[in-house]
Amino acid sequence: MTFAPSNPTSYMYLQSERYKFINANFVQHEDPNCPEFIHYIYGVKERAKYLEQLTVKELRENFSSKKVIYLMAEADNGTDMLDRSCEAKLQGVDRFERSINFHYYTKKHLPSSEHTFLSIPSVGHEKYIVP
Repeated sequence: MTFAPSNPTSYMYLQSERYKFINANFVQHEDPNCPEFIHYIYGVKERAKYLEQLTVKELRENFSSKKVIYLMAEADNGTDMLDRSCEAKLQGVDRFERSINFHYYTKKHLPSSEHTFLSIPSVGHEKYIVP
């Protein structure tokens, strides 16, 4: 089975670090005014009961073992219907930036994963426009 998420409004990180590109470098960043960023749905703390049945290590192993193809619409940089919480903003300013940051997060923390990121040019968040 292959999973294919396409530009979600935010991601659930399985570690507490958040990263972003700054001047062509992938660097860790944080916001001291946003302590909830590691809580579910953005992180693993206080997660839903069905996810509590697994340790964080088991969640990482399970997630890493899944075949996932992320479809990243390059023009999905608007803010309509976008999670604007500080927790989500730590992941990036828009869906496309969040997907890029999550891509590099998975490369760093889940290097053996079967996760692929495909960038789709000239497509925004409109579900009906795919070249």
